[in-house]
Amino acid sequence: MSSWTNRSALRLVVPNGFVIGSSVSGDPTALANTTYSRVLGANFSSITPEVAFKWGIIHPTPTGYAWGAADKMLAVAARNDQLVRGHPALVRIPAQLRA
Repeated sequence: MSSWTNRSALRLVVPNGFVIGSSVSGDPTALANTTYSRVLGANFSSITPEVAFKWGIIHPTPTGYAWGAADKMLAVAARNDQLVRGHPALVRIPAQLRA
């Protein structure tokens, strides 16, 4: 079985300007996994965090914010020269937004 390191990085073999993206696990230990991080950085020009930008993660209480997970994703993207794409921040209306 050949390793991913024996192949050209996906983001380098597509036409210029063609964005190759991947969702990024919401598991906080995923980015600590060297193989996961290497494959993610080498092959994708765009990342979309699964949960790091969701309302419940960023704004877990009516008066509190927690930017740690989002900041980690942005740091990974900056290190790898990647775009960051979001998806719907509100899947369910949080209790603090209900009247």
